[in-house]
Amino acid sequence: MKKPLYSFLLWIGSIYLMGCSSFSPFTKGVMQEIDHQQYDISTIQFYNSQKITLERIINPPEEVTIKQGKIRLSGEETHEVIEIKKGTPGICTIQNGDRLQISFEENNYLTFILKLNGTFHLQNEQFSRQDNVVIYNDTYYRIKQAPHKIHLMINKNFREKLSKSTRKAKGVKVDD
Repeated sequence: MKKPLYSFLLWIGSIYLMGCSSFSPFTKGVMQEIDHQQYDISTIQFYNSQKITLERIINPPEEVTIKQGKIRLSGEETHEVIEIKKGTPGICTIQNGDRLQISFEENNYLTFILKLNGTFHLQNEQFSRQDNVVIYNDTYYRIKQAPHKIHLMINKNFREKLSKSTRKAKGVKVDD
């Protein structure tokens, strides 16, 4: 009897939290509205939907030897890890059709592309089905997350501002 109640409360809690989010997905429709209203896309604040962890090997092991079918590495590998936390603000530095280059730090960007579902997801420079590789700062990085799960977000208030047309009536006076 407790399990259905727990599941119900968990479901209600998740609905509540989703409603409290201050971000909404950046979609093709929003982009079309931005173009229609002639906003400069570089003035719009973007956010990433999930944490992004980029990793690459800077210095590989100095020597690789094979003895009796075993690979031995000597020397130390040096890894570079860059973490971009969920909700990190970014700006669009270049828009090229359905591709957006979003900068989360100066002089570096990640490319997001329009997917069939109408949202902009992190572009995977996929070499094989097992690899999740992106280009950051003109360098290839492996990412731990699946790129198709990371998409662009914008502030809900900005989205609502786009969909509203507001004006104030000046009033009409009786002529004397």
